[in-house]
Parts: sequence; structure tokens; C-alpha cells
Amino acid sequence: MSLFNSLLEFSIDTEDLEVIIDKVGDYFLDNADIEAALEYYTVTTRKFSMAALFFKRIEKMEKLGIDELYDFVLKRLLALYSRHRRKYKGNPDSKQMCCMWSTLNPPDTIENTAPILDLQKEFDIYLNEDGALEFYDLLLPEAAERIIELMRQRMRRTNI
Repeated sequence: MSLFNSLLEFSIDTEDLEVIIDKVGDYFLDNADIEAALEYYTVTTRKFSMAALFFKRIEKMEKLGIDELYDFVLKRLLALYSRHRRKYKGNPDSKQMCCMWSTLNPPDTIENTAPILDLQKEFDIYLNEDGALEFYDLLLPEAAERIIELMRQRMRRTNI
């Protein structure tokens, strides 16, 4: 993986960068290392702002019948949940998204809070106040499904 991480040192102006990144992702997929492929695409799309590559990968994996996307999203979501929940010692570990904020003194608005901003950054999604409130009321498995739905909507909307 360190060899592939060295590709992150390339400039955004590198000729055929998209092709190079895609071939590395194909290598992981061809070797059935789905988690490494998703991790690699997550890192490269953040670095190079090429979300199209990540969404193309999701579409390709779905066509191949690979269903690890849910597990990948849930794992990432659980990491975010754990990081934010531990800030509030009085919150139970109920796997409810609302536990990412203080349950004793909940915020007046959810939209621009750290947990929502982290969700948007992690999964390259956008949540307005209504969308943020929807996440606040979900359990983690439901939130993972909603994230995947938002990612698919983005794929369709941008014709990726």
C-alpha cells in the first residue's frame, strides 16, 4: 500500500492522473481487496478533488454485485460516531446519531455542527438543516443506508 500511497505525491496536473488512479483502484478490485480499493479512492478523491472517480468505482462495484459498500460506510460512520460521542460522557452508546451531540444540552441547529460537517467531508455529501435533522434522528445502520442513497443520488445527478 505504501507504493500506492506514493502516488499521492503526484501533482493534480500530472498527465493521465485519472487513468493512473483508476488503474491502481482496478488492481485492488481485481485482487478482491474491496476495503483497500475504497480506502484508496477515498484518499485520492480527497487529495485531488476527483469525486467522479469514487462514484464511478461505486457504480462499477455495484454492477459486479459487490455489496461491501454498506459495510465500508458503516465502519466509517461508526468511527465518526465514536469520535464525537466520547466528547459527551453523559451520552449512552445507543448507536443513535443524536449521541454525537450533547443529549443533555442539544444544539439549537444541527446543520453546521462538527458532526454534520465531518459527515459531509467524509462521504462527500451535502446536508441542509432538514437533512441534518433527519440524520440526528437515525440509528447508525439507517444513517449508513441514507448516506449510500445520497451518494447514489449524486451519481445520478452528475451523470457520473
